[in-house]
Amino acid sequence: MIALYSDLSDLIQEDIQPPASNPNLMSLSTTQCLPFLVITSSIIIWSWTRKMRPSLPPGPPRLPLIGNLLDIPAKEPWLAFSAMGDKYGTFFLSLLSMGPLSHAAAGEITSLAMPGRTTILLHTLEAATSVLVQSSALTSERPVLPMAGGLCGFETSLPLAQPSGDLDQVRRERKLYHAFQGTPTAISRLIPGLVEEVGAFLRAVDGRQGVLSDDIRRTTMAIGLRLGFGHKVNHSRPTDLSDTLFDMAEQSSNNFFRITTPGASFVDLFPFLRYWPSWLPGGGFHHAAKRINAVLQQTRYEGLAAVRERMATGVSEPCFATAVLETDADEYWARVVPLTLVHGASDTTASQLSAFFLAMALHPDIQRNAQQEIDRVIGRDRLPTVKDRPELPHVDALSREVLRWFVTTPTALPHRANESFIYESSSGPVLIPKDSMIIANVWKMNRDPRRYRNPEQFDPSRFLGTEGRAPEEDPGKTVFGFGRRACPGETTLFLLYSALLSVFDIGKALDERGEEIDIAVGWSSMTVTHPLPFQCAVRTRDEAARKLIRGL
Repeated sequence: MIALYSDLSDLIQEDIQPPASNPNLMSLSTTQCLPFLVITSSIIIWSWTRKMRPSLPPGPPRLPLIGNLLDIPAKEPWLAFSAMGDKYGTFFLSLLSMGPLSHAAAGEITSLAMPGRTTILLHTLEAATSVLVQSSALTSERPVLPMAGGLCGFETSLPLAQPSGDLDQVRRERKLYHAFQGTPTAISRLIPGLVEEVGAFLRAVDGRQGVLSDDIRRTTMAIGLRLGFGHKVNHSRPTDLSDTLFDMAEQSSNNFFRITTPGASFVDLFPFLRYWPSWLPGGGFHHAAKRINAVLQQTRYEGLAAVRERMATGVSEPCFATAVLETDADEYWARVVPLTLVHGASDTTASQLSAFFLAMALHPDIQRNAQQEIDRVIGRDRLPTVKDRPELPHVDALSREVLRWFVTTPTALPHRANESFIYESSSGPVLIPKDSMIIANVWKMNRDPRRYRNPEQFDPSRFLGTEGRAPEEDPGKTVFGFGRRACPGETTLFLLYSALLSVFDIGKALDERGEEIDIAVGWSSMTVTHPLPFQCAVRTRDEAARKLIRGL
């Protein structure tokens, strides 16, 4: 390096000969040029070195010991992640690539330093597909959550199961899920039960005004229990009368999503704390974990016992537990796996259904377009069915737009790198180290202006290819997991949306003076997000709709 600077200095002295009357000019010019040459050479050499030895993706400055812990807000962290992608992904990747950053590469991948591990944030569909699908052999594991997994007992739930711990178990669980709900044929067997639950929900919300979250939650939990354990909730029973399995499943589901929310437990941030004695100050988490675990195990056993009782009397209907028992003698699978389905189906469906009511109350013009299509294609004497979906493009587009606009899991379920590997970003290779947590920023992907025009706007027509434009990308690529799969939740939502549009007008609630109550749009900050509580009004469209509801 010293020799390089010496040679450059000699060249400068040969080319720049100062007049004899100013002997200090050559010295002044060299002094001015040398810092520029040093900085330029250093950047070039550093860039070459980086290309030979890739570093972590760019990210915000780290603090000693805690890294970027303070950079992640408890409220709506996906918005902070998106801002990091815009800020650090654009500037730093442009600098490292020694050239302008293309729009496609902006905010592609960033990293955070968390206590004990690195967190990798993927901000584009291309990055997520490359890392989580094409490199799935290196990223298939989940982060170890000592509190949620080992202490609370959720380590056998598929979202937390570790392939490296018991690969056969994980494969078996996935195979069972696919056999039960992974194909259109499998889903078709579940439709009669889903249709019955849709009818019960229509009766429950008919004429309602106010916050509907309790009605929505009850219906989606009933759907989850029906799919998982074949359990029929008695909707005509007063809600203050106990349904033991329903109550336990709801409590278990709430526990799961609360304890798996990032930052919910310091034990997951600092795993060594799991060995902290329960009798010392700060050890109360052990007692909380025991209570959560007890509810979980009781729900599993009660659910399976109810299934066996119905099978013995010949009154069972298709559900996950019966499908497992008919193909496998090991009760473990029939006890553990269906409850995971109950948790997922109930909470994610509730989130999307709440978002649908929110969108319809805010956009009555879009609601009318979908209603007019249903009236024209289906008529007023029946509800739409799954077979009608291809003939209802506006309703189908509306369903897709709710998925895109209100992301149920904005940061998806995190993955963990099994081994260190290199990701070839648009601006050069970066390192994804072993044991790093990998988070797909689905929120940002569903608001990527390269994929969606006016992404902040609720606009179902984007999927219809109107005004000479091609239809925009299906949000199912990100919402249902990377790598397209069939999902009964999508079918359930279409049945609910189309039925609600057939018989109801959904609008803003009215106050005592008859004036509309404004709706503030906001999101909860759990693993599965929900709209913040809002009031709306559900009004029967006309007498034909009333007759249809009475006949359900």
